[in-house]
Amino acid sequence: MVADFMNLPPPERLKRYCVLADDARAEADRAQGPAREMYVRIAGQWERLADRLKDTMRMPKQATSSAGSQTLADFRAPRS
Repeated sequence: MVADFMNLPPPERLKRYCVLADDARAEADRAQGPAREMYVRIAGQWERLADRLKDTMRMPKQATSSAGSQTLADFRAPRS
């Protein structure tokens, strides 16, 4: 799975990380006790990966693009 992600272009990888974080948060909403806490932690880990990737995507283009004004919500796929 990790190798598959690394083959994706960064914007697509960012979207996937955000979807996985959203899915983990949705599972946390349905779970109770220790399972809920684990899903919340997993979501946080995916969000941190997304944040780091967003930072690396922004760095080389900072002076010439508006990427710095985007938030993680800008990269999340719409939920149906």
